[in-house]
Amino acid sequence: MAILGACDALDPLAPAGAAVQGTTLVDGELLRSRIEASARILFPSILEPSGPPMQVFLIADARLQVYRASLTTLNYLGQAGPRPHKAIDVPELQRVLPVFDPDHDAWVVVDPEALRGLVRENVRVIWIHHER
Repeated sequence: MAILGACDALDPLAPAGAAVQGTTLVDGELLRSRIEASARILFPSILEPSGPPMQVFLIADARLQVYRASLTTLNYLGQAGPRPHKAIDVPELQRVLPVFDPDHDAWVVVDPEALRGLVRENVRVIWIHHER
């Protein structure tokens, strides 16, 4: 399960009636194939069995087509450090995507269980929904 935040727009991924305090729960399996395809092209290093902790932002449109991405290596956590757990906030999203609008756009921190066996344990994937 992933948490989708800050979106009043209709979300094609969200199951009906799954809202909790302004967030929507989304099944991470829905995004797995899109994340895998994007990673193979843009950031194959997150698919390797070992490496430093990383945070990946994938920016996609309503058709779930990734059109922009950002990768941050978190060396301060150590070479085999843990998956980052710091909360994602709007200023961080706007550093990655300056036009991010919390009243219109949405983001998902994808559940690591949905990505088990695809990305290594110390990689966190954030999916941003933004129409170009």
